[in-house]
Amino acid sequence: MKSLHLILIFALLFTVGAQAIQPPALASDVAYLAPAQQGEAAPVLLDSAPANGAAWDGGPVTFTFDQPMASAQIDVTPALEGETTAEGAQVVFTSTTSPAANTRYRFSFAEATAAGGAAIASPLEITLQSTGPLGVASTQPSDGAEEVDANNPITVIFNRPVVPLTGVDEQAGLPQPLDFDPFFEGQGQWISTSVYQFVPAVPLAAATTFNVTVAPMTAIDGSAMSEPYTFSFTTSAPIVLGAKPAGILVPPDEPVVVTFSQPMDRASTQDAFSLWNEAVPSVEGFFAWNDAGTVMTFTAASPLPFGDPFAIDVADTAQAASQQGTLREAWSSTFTVSPLPAIDQTSILPDAQGVNPENELRVRFTAPVSETMLFDAITIETVVTNTQVVSYTYTDLYDLTNGAMDQVQTQPPFGYATHLMLNWYKQPNTTYTVTIGSNVADPYGNTLPEDFVMSFTTGDYPPLLQIDLNRFTHYTAYTNTVVGVNYRNVATINAKLYRVPLNDLFQLAGENQWSVWDAYVVPDQAQNLLWERNYTPEGEPNVIQTQGMRLTAVQSSGGA
Repeated sequence: MKSLHLILIFALLFTVGAQAIQPPALASDVAYLAPAQQGEAAPVLLDSAPANGAAWDGGPVTFTFDQPMASAQIDVTPALEGETTAEGAQVVFTSTTSPAANTRYRFSFAEATAAGGAAIASPLEITLQSTGPLGVASTQPSDGAEEVDANNPITVIFNRPVVPLTGVDEQAGLPQPLDFDPFFEGQGQWISTSVYQFVPAVPLAAATTFNVTVAPMTAIDGSAMSEPYTFSFTTSAPIVLGAKPAGILVPPDEPVVVTFSQPMDRASTQDAFSLWNEAVPSVEGFFAWNDAGTVMTFTAASPLPFGDPFAIDVADTAQAASQQGTLREAWSSTFTVSPLPAIDQTSILPDAQGVNPENELRVRFTAPVSETMLFDAITIETVVTNTQVVSYTYTDLYDLTNGAMDQVQTQPPFGYATHLMLNWYKQPNTTYTVTIGSNVADPYGNTLPEDFVMSFTTGDYPPLLQIDLNRFTHYTAYTNTVVGVNYRNVATINAKLYRVPLNDLFQLAGENQWSVWDAYVVPDQAQNLLWERNYTPEGEPNVIQTQGMRLTAVQSSGGA
């Protein structure tokens, strides 16, 4: 690395040196500048009035240089006719036509020459913003706005200062320019010299169009509005943001909570509310509200019936707090009260025959039940002790609703579950009886209607065939290597040994080997087949046996 650094450094020095010994240019190749005489320095722009970026009322624009000027040519964009004169160190542009209001103009010096003959060294330009008569630049809400929040202030922004800068407590004599139709009370103030804001005393009437008139004003600079400015906006109608409870497994004493987008009139909203089902046209109960008037809570006079569906309705006759404007649309939602506890389904059907002994038993309840009571209520016969059983509880609302997750809103209380899993070592061709006692209860004290008893009979174990080898291993070629094949409940074993091409071996042992193994098929199987053998397993059913298998191609008589 050191020699490489030396070479690089040498090349760099050589390049620099090469530049240093370049031959001088011929005289004909060089443009010589005559030395500037004293007093012939290029003129420099010192100032402009108005200043660069300032507002412009259309009057003369004066440019002040550092030396007397002889002449200048100024181009204005957008095009604006005018005259340019030079008076001492000042160049003055006087517009002969009125500039367009509220337009940005660029003043560029196409050329300018000092009295001593020197010209400007580089282009010069400034921009000015023309002003127009006093006017409203923007409003909040904007003209024609809809769905405006009833609590929003009304803000008017003028295009120039209208009032002097004062404190909030010193605005008694300042103009109050807004008029509202329909009228509403409130407090207005100037939050800057050109911004006026009016805050309603109470939320505006919902779903109402308000017309606002800005009276003609006179700005600090004397310009005046030619006529009143008007704009309008429409406040939003209240809507229901949501209602609880929803879904299934709702406690029978759960209150109904409805949330609105803005304060509501309590009397009309309570009249518009109903909680009902086909059996109970109108549930009796009590109402409560939050201080803001946006959340209504209904508590039924008595617990709702277990397992019953209910509808929450809010009619569009519910009024906003101002009693002007009603709900944009009616609201309706449903929920179902938690049913009485019962066993709804089992993964192994009662009295089933030929059940795989390796299958677990899952039990689904109609409602959450006490985990502690459940574990104490389980017995299994033929003789199985508690220490031989793996059991746990869980809640699977997706399963409980058959996949309708939009119905899942309420979780069971802690210590209660909707599902039970039981597993133990089951013997083949054996009958088992599972009992769950009726004392298992839900969170409200309701118990199972009766003991649940189910029986089923297992069949044979499923077939098993497994070679006793790791994925990769190696053996010496000088011995008759034997490996074990484990089997159970199989009638015949067909074994084939293939040669694997070297490139395939690299892939099987390389990156992503798991996915390669899953999809691998030996190519040219007839050519790569080393041997094929058939074995007839011996031994009793449902017991894992081991068959020895030689890997060498030639076997002695009687060998495996």
